[in-house]
Amino acid sequence: ESELLISGTFLENKDTVALANGIYSLKNDSVDFMFDASKLNLGFLQRWLGGIVQNVNGKGTGSVRMFGRTKNIGFEGSLLAENTKLTVDFLKTTYTFTDSIRLTRKSIEMKDITIYDAERNSGKLNGIVKHDGSFGNFEYDFSINARNLLALDTKAADNDFFYGKAYATGDVHIYGEDELTNIDIDVTSQPKTRMYISV
Repeated sequence: ESELLISGTFLENKDTVALANGIYSLKNDSVDFMFDASKLNLGFLQRWLGGIVQNVNGKGTGSVRMFGRTKNIGFEGSLLAENTKLTVDFLKTTYTFTDSIRLTRKSIEMKDITIYDAERNSGKLNGIVKHDGSFGNFEYDFSINARNLLALDTKAADNDFFYGKAYATGDVHIYGEDELTNIDIDVTSQPKTRMYISV
């Protein structure tokens, strides 16, 4: 069986952000690599999370295995995501966090992560993004326990029926898949909330 042993160094602005070592099998058209990352830019995740969140930014440190046939590559491992920022598109809200993210062959998992809105109000996030092993056919399930968290920041141009700026304390459940998002909300509005509903 023909195999190529490959090792490499990933640089960003002359700084080493990841080391890679692994094997490419010509016979099976497959790879098996270990990546040791140090403050690797997490913006590359946008490619797979674009249907859920936007503007992904942050630095990832940890070990991740990349393996499988080249047409069905999977990832396993965990990363400490530092100063990570993302925008929830349908809420138009941006959140930041620093915590661990776990990757399995068919999921991205987040557990008990403290998130902050743009005004440093906080909440707890638990969630999982499931996929078919090739980052397709997404299903996601997120629960947020909020404490005066900015939960909505939309304009009439986003949805002229229901829009505004809402701060919430309570529980939010966001779940769905590629074509449909469901949101269950059990919260109390907080001061500074301004909502508009067209009648």
